[in-house]
Amino acid sequence: MNCEDNVLIHGVGHSGTRLFAAMAAALGWNTGKVNGTHETKELNRLNKLILRGVGCGKAQKQFLASLPSPWAIKCTRTVVTLDKWLPLLKPYKPAMLYVTRHPDAMSKTHRRPIAAKRSLGHKVSELCEIAREQYDAWPWQKWHVTFEQVARWALQWGGGNRQKVVREVGEALPCLGDLQPAFECVNLERARKSLRAIQ
Repeated sequence: MNCEDNVLIHGVGHSGTRLFAAMAAALGWNTGKVNGTHETKELNRLNKLILRGVGCGKAQKQFLASLPSPWAIKCTRTVVTLDKWLPLLKPYKPAMLYVTRHPDAMSKTHRRPIAAKRSLGHKVSELCEIAREQYDAWPWQKWHVTFEQVARWALQWGGGNRQKVVREVGEALPCLGDLQPAFECVNLERARKSLRAIQ
């Protein structure tokens, strides 16, 4: 991936997709109008309609055509609507940035245990499996990163160990490019808490 690619930020809710959407916006990708969790509002609206059984293929095409390139869009509902988007994405061939997070850290963001929580008609563990299968089958360029990787990079960056971070990020996520605005989006205290949750 590089900064010229269109990108679908993909992952289950509470996995860190919000952070990556914020980083993409800071680095110059067009994310469209976003809500408080950095979900692309129109993508979110269309996904809600799809989940209610409303056919909206024309609106989906119009939405994609309206996005200036390079774009980076995100809505965690896409994990259960991706089959309705895949044929329409073919002209754009977006890269997938697949975000995961350690289950213990994810559970801290839910009021009930992660294994018991249901979202979008599925257990969260089921959504994680669906998302992984979608990543494995993605027909275009794809990249997998964990929230914990970025938390560690951000803390090392803030601690002055920048050469090591530049090297590691360059190997894992060359699409990020200029790291200063990207890491300014990271809440360092939240990153520390997330890493403590898995120790």
